[in-house]
Amino acid sequence: MLEGATEASTVRDAGRIAVIQVVKHLEIARYGTLVAGAGALAVDDAVKILGVTLGKEMVPDTISGGLAVTTIGDWAKEAA
Repeated sequence: MLEGATEASTVRDAGRIAVIQVVKHLEIARYGTLVAGAGALAVDDAVKILGVTLGKEMVPDTISGGLAVTTIGDWAKEAA
C-alpha cells in the first residue's frame, strides 16, 4: 500500500495509520490475554497492573481509529 507513495498524501497517511493500528491491536490482544491469564491464576496484583497497561494501550487505538476514518474520508473526497 505504501510502495510508491513518496510524497505527502492521504493514501500514504492512511497506510501509516493502518500499520499503527495493526501494532496497537496486537498489543491490546497480548495484554488482554495476560490479564485473563493472571485472573485465571488469581494473581490480583498482575491483573491490576496489566489492566492499567491494557487501558493505556486502548487510548491510542481509539485515536488512530478516528484518524483513519477522517483520513479515509479525505482520501475519498480527493478521489471523487
